[in-house]
Amino acid sequence: MNKILVDNKKDNPFQSCWVSNNKMVIQEDQHVTLELSLLPSFLEIIVSKGITCEITFSGVQLNSHVSFLLEESSSVKLQGFIMNGQGSVTASLVGKYSLFSSRLSFLCDQNSKIGVSIYHKNSESKSYSYLHGISLRHSDIHFSVNGYVEKESSQCVCVQDSKIIYFEDSKSQIDPNLYIENYDVEASHAAYVGSFSKQELFYLMSRGLTYQDSCSLLIYSFLMAKMDLEKVIREQWMAKMDLMLKE
Repeated sequence: MNKILVDNKKDNPFQSCWVSNNKMVIQEDQHVTLELSLLPSFLEIIVSKGITCEITFSGVQLNSHVSFLLEESSSVKLQGFIMNGQGSVTASLVGKYSLFSSRLSFLCDQNSKIGVSIYHKNSESKSYSYLHGISLRHSDIHFSVNGYVEKESSQCVCVQDSKIIYFEDSKSQIDPNLYIENYDVEASHAAYVGSFSKQELFYLMSRGLTYQDSCSLLIYSFLMAKMDLEKVIREQWMAKMDLMLKE
């Protein structure tokens, strides 16, 4: 049974979790699914010492600010497939040896702005932030990705990898920022905004696929290939992609 600290009674919008006053405290290893449509405008998730937690975003739009606080030796693996949004995710690694890994994919046909900020507040903490976006129908995607390593936080790892693919004219952009005050760290960022290569499309079409089917296959791979998903969740997400791509 999940042990979640609460401040008052409230209907439970989350899978097997009680949440109140915009706060969730996780004290056991577990997998939590957060339904985006039921998130409050701000939610703080505290992961207790030594706890390993997997969190999956479920739903359509991310329009909330979700904040994580990781205590010593705690670990969070966050993943989600999202259609559009104006939200953000932050993680404060306050405990030594804490680990935060996020892999978020966005399929957008509306202008969307997403922020991810990681704060390394203790030594030997690690973060890996992967953001992938597909821009459809001239939509603009803006990723703002920030990594902070404080002066007292040595031997940290802070990695960013962000990519946006567009099919029509788009003003999509990525702002990758690293604010490093300690030089005994491993920090890197990669950012790409562009289209799929003509060679990739040519290869698939030379195998008998139509242009549309080739694009769909590349989109599936780009958004979900590296996610560790249950078969049911993967099929649900692929169905959502099919509907948006056919509109």
